[in-house]
Amino acid sequence: TAIVNLQATPDDKKADLRTGATCDDVMEGLMARLGLQVDEVPAWRPKDAVPVSELRRGVKNVCPYYLAAAERLEVFTKNQEEYLLQKQLPARAPQPTPSLPAAQPAPSAPTAQLKIGNTVRPPQKHTNSYPWTVYVEDPADVVSSVTFKLHPTFS
Repeated sequence: TAIVNLQATPDDKKADLRTGATCDDVMEGLMARLGLQVDEVPAWRPKDAVPVSELRRGVKNVCPYYLAAAERLEVFTKNQEEYLLQKQLPARAPQPTPSLPAAQPAPSAPTAQLKIGNTVRPPQKHTNSYPWTVYVEDPADVVSSVTFKLHPTFS
């Protein structure tokens, strides 16, 4: 178990590795050691955002606060998309972290598509216990074991 956090957490003593860093820094170093390129952050656009013009046209009494917030979001998103289009910098090549030696490429490992999920049935009469099943399907038979750790309040 690894914890990456700038501040102490209640579970620090339980972790095998505890790093006082930002997740961005740790993931960038990990990607470099794996020889993988870090993708640029895409422009964020809410999936369910309604354009301000549609709000004004489709709704008679739009809350002024909501309308102002929607306008700010629309301007922010437009500016962000323009910035990313103008930036058009070549992708950065992964750089090894100087404090540690660069990792050797991992040997080719088998890959598989896993199906992970759970099922639940309604409880039987006069009980508050739900029959619950969690599963991992591995059609290629690549995974040898799976361990689930539930919160201590589950029994």
